[in-house]
Amino acid sequence: MVTVQYTKSDRKKLRAAARKAEREHPFTVAANLAFQWYDAIEAGRKRTEYRDISPYWTNHLFKNGDICGQRAGFIKFSRGYTKKNMTWAIRRIDISEEEGCYMIRLGRRIS
Repeated sequence: MVTVQYTKSDRKKLRAAARKAEREHPFTVAANLAFQWYDAIEAGRKRTEYRDISPYWTNHLFKNGDICGQRAGFIKFSRGYTKKNMTWAIRRIDISEEEGCYMIRLGRRIS
């Protein structure tokens, strides 16, 4: 086993490269939808998806569960538990305090 010793400037460059990779390649979140909601999004009638504010969705929508940190860039919807799915870019994620949910605003369809 070979141990590599990095200098302080090397570590700084590695951290900067990791941050750049995170910005350029945001992660994808998967979500199952009931048939009627999947069909409404596919037809373009529904442009916002709502998810409860819970530790589960906070950890899935935001890197390391940090709301101020990096957020998911894409969301992949499945039509129930079938193989049919589609991927959308996430334009933004709003927080609705009154309803207690995340409002995921959809951007363009990827696939």
